[in-house]
Amino acid sequence: MGEKLFKSIGDVSKELDLPAHILRFWEDNFKNVRPIRRSGNRRYYHVKDVETLHRIKELLYKQKYTIKGAQKVLRQEALPNTSYKDDVTPTKQTEKVAYPDLRNVLSSVLNELKALKKVLNDS
Repeated sequence: MGEKLFKSIGDVSKELDLPAHILRFWEDNFKNVRPIRRSGNRRYYHVKDVETLHRIKELLYKQKYTIKGAQKVLRQEALPNTSYKDDVTPTKQTEKVAYPDLRNVLSSVLNELKALKKVLNDS
């Protein structure tokens, strides 16, 4: 159990080598970045949020996308890779593709919630 599930805005700011106000700006512009907030409005970013922030930085700073362009890329990356041909109604087969192992996903979510509860109780 090496890496923490949640990081403070200061830790993420150092990791990305960006000022904290940039991260707060990105929160407003990228809806898939949602840190939890503790007392005093302190932000804690989940590991998945940090990964998304790395991707946003890459899109904006290295690939030179605009905010709108980066938003579009992230939306496209979030869409499942399915094609329905002429039929727009998902079949049993496409439902299985969309949720290959629901039990593992739900178990992972439960573990993350337990870790979040521990972080909140420890603060």
